[in-house]
Amino acid sequence: PGHPGRSEGRVLSLLDDSYARWLVSALDALNLESAHLIGVCLGGWIAMRTAIHAPQRVRSLTMLSPVGLARFKVFLRSGVPVILNLGRDVEKPGERLLRMAFAPPRSGLEFDRDVARALMLVLKHYDISALAGFDGARPGLRDLATSVKTLNRFIQPEPVETLRQ
Repeated sequence: PGHPGRSEGRVLSLLDDSYARWLVSALDALNLESAHLIGVCLGGWIAMRTAIHAPQRVRSLTMLSPVGLARFKVFLRSGVPVILNLGRDVEKPGERLLRMAFAPPRSGLEFDRDVARALMLVLKHYDISALAGFDGARPGLRDLATSVKTLNRFIQPEPVETLRQ
């Protein structure tokens, strides 16, 4: 919603579960009890929030290039590298930095421990150095083709036709 194309005009907030509620309502409109969610960039954040908001509706969760998880992009350049070096346990002193990344002072946002834990899980299993091309890693079109083939397996004609109506 609120994006170019044929989406509805209202813009949803990234500061609450608006997108998660919207996605659950889309599942309801399609008469789907649950679904495999795949999110790219910010879509990864939306899919993850949906899994936290309505876990019974999410069969599996796949995130591609989940850099959209940060609410404020400045932390992608400054905060994430520091977070990566603090370890993967939000209970340790790194929580202070996570709080700053997810709920900067005077932002009015609350720190969501579940989202922070999920981010740590993503970072634990997501090869950021390969994406950046470090350590001789060279992601290429072959990797993209494999990802597209995997995504195509989950696309069913019935829901797509329903959405077109």
